[in-house]
Amino acid sequence: MKELVIDLKGEHKVNEVKEIGPVEYGIKKDFTFGNGYLASSIIPGTHRLIFTNYSKLWDGLFISTIGGLGSELFAAGLNYVRLTNKAEKPTVLSIRNFGDGVQVVKHQINDLDSIYEGYKGKRGIFALEQYVYDVFAKDYIDHNAVFQIMSVGPASTKTEMGAIGSTLIENGKFVEGIDEWAARGCFGSVMYQNHNVVSIIFGGVYGKINQGIYDKNDKSTDLASVNEVFNKVFGKGMIETVREVTVKYFYNPELKTGGTFGCNYKHLKDTSLSFNWSSTYLTKEERERIYKEFIENHFLKQFNEEIIEKRSFRTCGEPCPTACKKYWQEGKLKRDYEPYEANGPNIGIFDIHEADRVVREVNTLGYDAIEVGTMLSWLMESLAKEYINPKELGVEKPNFDLKHFNIIEDSKRNADIAIKLLHTILDHPVLSKGIRYAANHFGDKAKNLALYTPHKKGAIAPAQYWVPAFFLPIAVQGKFLSYYKSDFKDPYELGKLCAQRAVKELYSDNFGICRFHRGWVEKGLQTILKELYNLDLDVESYCKEIVKKIYLDHNCSNPNAWETERVYDVIFNYLKDARDKMEKDTEKVDEWIAKFEKDKISAGREYWKLVVKGAHDFLGIPVPDWAR
Repeated sequence: MKELVIDLKGEHKVNEVKEIGPVEYGIKKDFTFGNGYLASSIIPGTHRLIFTNYSKLWDGLFISTIGGLGSELFAAGLNYVRLTNKAEKPTVLSIRNFGDGVQVVKHQINDLDSIYEGYKGKRGIFALEQYVYDVFAKDYIDHNAVFQIMSVGPASTKTEMGAIGSTLIENGKFVEGIDEWAARGCFGSVMYQNHNVVSIIFGGVYGKINQGIYDKNDKSTDLASVNEVFNKVFGKGMIETVREVTVKYFYNPELKTGGTFGCNYKHLKDTSLSFNWSSTYLTKEERERIYKEFIENHFLKQFNEEIIEKRSFRTCGEPCPTACKKYWQEGKLKRDYEPYEANGPNIGIFDIHEADRVVREVNTLGYDAIEVGTMLSWLMESLAKEYINPKELGVEKPNFDLKHFNIIEDSKRNADIAIKLLHTILDHPVLSKGIRYAANHFGDKAKNLALYTPHKKGAIAPAQYWVPAFFLPIAVQGKFLSYYKSDFKDPYELGKLCAQRAVKELYSDNFGICRFHRGWVEKGLQTILKELYNLDLDVESYCKEIVKKIYLDHNCSNPNAWETERVYDVIFNYLKDARDKMEKDTEKVDEWIAKFEKDKISAGREYWKLVVKGAHDFLGIPVPDWAR
């Protein structure tokens, strides 16, 4: 495994390293990203790029991933890249290998804002990547090299909520709307604010996976060898196995929809979230009405008509039969569940074309869509209730009134307000620092509507599912390193399951594999490593040790537990909803409901501590004194 270390104030060097995965590699290092052990292979989903860094927003170690770009890093003859020090001016890095070794070129930008404001008809992050393409792409194309560009937008230069984005380059041209994001953890803000790096273009001719050129002596590039291993583990070949376990992300014939957007809404139904999660206070009948009228018969219907019925499916760029990207061709926009949920129903938008407008602006400015969507939903409910004066933020009052809501007119009204707020946040001294910081500056009434999980001095917004998983004190929150099924679990048991799930998720993240493929990865990775790479590794034990390191070195869960009433209420209402769905063995959930009814703050803190204890006991590490 090879690392490239780039000193932004000095030279670069390439070293051989012992770490076999980008998460293991990134612990206790500066800004890092890398591909996985299977990056040489023809196996779909194994070419993801993994970032492992300290997150300013979370105030701890975080892991974020971006689709397909592991191929281009492998084509540069590299596994990992690490940045050190800080450039004097905004800098673009070109990392390339045209057959004569790894070369690094640093290009300084004197007026970044002017590029963001407009370059060749584009704005924000998309203007910057076009600029980088114009400066550097010819060299890559002339050498017949594969390459990609990843960049940051204004959200990274001005807020704590900036993402790293990349538009697919295919046959030397951008495929507008097929963009990928390393967003959770907001590493765009880290890349710019810690290192003054605004974009990285990278690639080369080594391996050239995307052009079908492989090392003939590498068994992982030989279809017959790969199929032999898959048949050994799954009883069927590689493509058939992959298609079977990723049916949700492609097209589910039973649900007559596909992708995270379509399948999640069809699965979640009345537990779909809206109006800053205030829907969790409603009765099941009221939630069912919202789902039926607002989502199924309009929001989801529009998605199905414009994408599913037309079979407008794309991949992230790597060869993969799943084609999980649901692409609205007319608007040149990719529609995924969480960005559209956070910036759709949760901010009072149920018309997909109005959500399109907001998501497009979120992407252009380079925000983490979930993080800023949660900020917007909190602000908009606070504005609607006048806990924050709309004039203070220069907007009108949103409509968050479910009983008097017009899907078309009010969705447009709320979208207009959301887009204005996206720009207000950029230059606001309080809002730009994230939802936890902001919630403590607008009074208790507004604060108690905010949704986040605290961690040290930081916090992160929840993934968009009504389950406790995304509010729990775990090592890396805001992703899926948690037990996120909706069935009730006693908190101590839930803590153990969260730690167990974190270990399994590292099968994907630490080996550079898309988690949409976890159905085969978690069952077959150990055999694949042994048979194709001659790597005899106990994957479970290996990943568990990494999770333990993260807990011991980076996790310092806040003993004060949740800080806002909305989060306590979300958990309390979840318990009651879970109880209603249970036919037997309700004693434990009944006990917790009674505790929350008596004193939800005290009950919530007890719940929090038991989760910590369960996770630490599973991992075999000391339980913090405050959680004993």
